[in-house]
Order: sequence, then structure tokens, then C-alpha cells
Amino acid sequence: MSIEPLRRFADRGLDFFFTRVFDTLVYNHVWEDPRVDLDALAVQSGQRIVTIGSAGCNALAYLRGDPARIDAVDLNRAQRALFVLKLEALRQLPDQEAFFRFFGEGESVENTKAYDQLISPSLDHFTRKFWEHRGITGRRRIEMFARGFYRHGLLARFIGGVHWIASLSGHDLGRLPGARDRAEQELLFDSEVAPLFDARLTRWLARSPISLYALGIPRAQYRRMKAEAGTDMVGLLRERIRRMACDFPIEDNYFAWQVFARRYDTIARRAVPMYLEPRVYREIRPRADRVHVHPGTITHYLTGLPDRSVHRFVLLDAQDWMLPADIATLWAEIGRTAVPGEARVIFRTAGTDDPFRALPEKLRMPWDYREEESRKLHSRDRSSIYSGFHLLVARPATECVNRPDSRTSVRGGLEDTQ
Repeated sequence: MSIEPLRRFADRGLDFFFTRVFDTLVYNHVWEDPRVDLDALAVQSGQRIVTIGSAGCNALAYLRGDPARIDAVDLNRAQRALFVLKLEALRQLPDQEAFFRFFGEGESVENTKAYDQLISPSLDHFTRKFWEHRGITGRRRIEMFARGFYRHGLLARFIGGVHWIASLSGHDLGRLPGARDRAEQELLFDSEVAPLFDARLTRWLARSPISLYALGIPRAQYRRMKAEAGTDMVGLLRERIRRMACDFPIEDNYFAWQVFARRYDTIARRAVPMYLEPRVYREIRPRADRVHVHPGTITHYLTGLPDRSVHRFVLLDAQDWMLPADIATLWAEIGRTAVPGEARVIFRTAGTDDPFRALPEKLRMPWDYREEESRKLHSRDRSSIYSGFHLLVARPATECVNRPDSRTSVRGGLEDTQ
């Protein structure tokens, strides 16, 4: 008897499990480096950006470029609720200190008071209902910000479990953010972090797709990582964590702080996301009304936009989750809505495969892939969790024979992939 039907049944079960899990709060901050994004995007005044929303940190940072409008799209209702909460807090809280206490520290009863008095009255019904929902403990969700927000959410709880595993063998991951220089970072990685990857439980977790769902990694993305890792998934994860821990100064790498300290640096306040920096806060607060949060997929959102109306596209790692035909449909819509000669697209990949290169030629023709620039930008990404960063720039319309500038190109792109 063939085991293929059983395998397909198991795969459907895993996909259903991930869909259910992913409908909760997965990311309490964005895991892509906004410094790299802004350098790649080169946002100019008056432009329009379409991005996947996630936790909202990077989209808020994009306001530094003075765009006319940012449209943030996300399927996950919890991520949308978090993003809208940040936007309304940016508008309603009295100053940067109150904003930092809410989203930089995330553990003060003053935050729930500020929510009730200043933020809640301005929220839409859905977002207010989400944050005021009471779980089995009887607490409202908004109380996460009184009890330690950066220890909540699927990924944060997984990181907490990793700290527990390390502690079982006498290692303390929390020592690394105290390193005085890069040399000490490497020493602490070798003594406190590296042994974790030799633990039997860690090696089992690394080989389990279900456990990696807690990192926000769906089955398709796991397979891409596995193709790169071969038989050594633990080695792949170890190298990415080593790069995060050792290749960048710890004093301003807030991604490393979230992994090893489970918080931001609330004392010196250097290891914090860009939108929480005082100077950036002053820039972006007057522009908060330019950001709009939408439910659904980025492909679906683009279908409702006019031709040649978008200047910048931020896909995060969404293509790692998609089937080839769906990726072709997405790029047909990007090609239709992109401003010729001006538009830029950025995305990241968890594996070495580049979905853009696999597209039909007619969908690739309007774009100049900046390979060398992409490699340099990837080397600067402090998050270090991806295999690649990719930047594409739209060619002028006169250079694009067979440019996909109508909705019929969607059908053509799909036919080319079959």
C-alpha cells in the first residue's frame, strides 16, 4: 500500500494546524531590519508604499522618507490589531516617553491606564474588541502591556522555551547583551549559546516542522530552509544565530536583545526599533494619518489599485509561503501597478532559492535585479534570520517590451508557469 495518501493527509493536517496557530499574535515586533529597508527603498517625498504589515515597526519607520501614503496589508487579525494600536498610540499618547513606555518597555500599569483613557476611545470596533477580549484568566489582552508584552506572542514564547532549555544545562543566554565588545560577544556565544545546539531536545526541535511553526515558519518555508541545510538543519540555525550574536555590535542590535534578553535595551535605549528613537518619533508622529491598515493578501489588495500607482513594494518573506502560480499572480499585479522607471520591490527569502528568478520571462522583463546591491544589503541586516535580501528596480517603460500592463497579463503569467 502506498504511503502517499497518508503523507498528503498529514500535510493537510499540518497546514490546518499552522493556519489555526498563525491566527494568533505571532510577532510582537518585525524581524526585518528597517535600516536596510530604507536604504534599499530610497523613499522619496510624495510616493506610495504598499507593504505587508506584520507588527508595524518597519512601516512606521518608512514614514521617515515622507511618503504620501503607506498601505499595510496583513491576513493575520492579531497582527493588524497590534499595528492599529501602535498607530493610534502614536496619535493619542502625549509624548515620546509615554509612547516608549508602551512599546519600548511594554510592562507598566500606566500603559493600561493610557489605553483606557486615551487610546481606546479612538479605536475602531474590531481593534477595541480584540484588545479588550478576556481570556480564560479573566484578563484583557491589553494587559500584556502591563505584564511584559515582549514575553507574549507565539515567537516570544518559543524564545522563552529556548532560554529554559539552555538553563537546564547551566547556560544563561541573557549574558550576551552585557558584552562590552565584539570579542566578548563571541566568547559569550561560545560559552552560553553554542552548547544549546548540541542539546538533544534542541536537535529534535530543529528537525520538527511543528515546533518551527512557533517561529512563524510554515511548511513551505521550512522545506526551503531544509533544502539549503541538507541534513544539518541545526547547523543552519546555529550559523544564523551566531551571525546575529557576533557579527554586529550588540549595543544597537535590538533583534539580538529580543532573542537573548527577551526585551529591548530600556536603559541606554540604543537597541530599540527605529520608530521608538526620539528623533524618529518626532519625524513620524505628524505623518501617522498617512498609514492605512487593510485585511487580506497583498495580491488581492493590489488588484483594486490603478495601473502605475505604486512606487515601493515590501513583500517581507511572503513568497516563501506561496505556490509558484500564486507568486506569478502577485508579480503580474506588481508589474501592472508599479510606476515605470521609479518603482522598487524588496523581499527576503529563508532559503537560497529566489522566487523572482523562477518567474516567466514576461514578468521579469520590467525589472532590473540589483544582485550586487542585494548582497551588500543582506550582509548588513542585523536580524540575520534570512538567507537572502532582494532588491528590484523598475525599468523605464520604453525598455520593457511585453510589459504586463493590463489584467490579462495575470492569466498569461499563470499559463507560463503551468
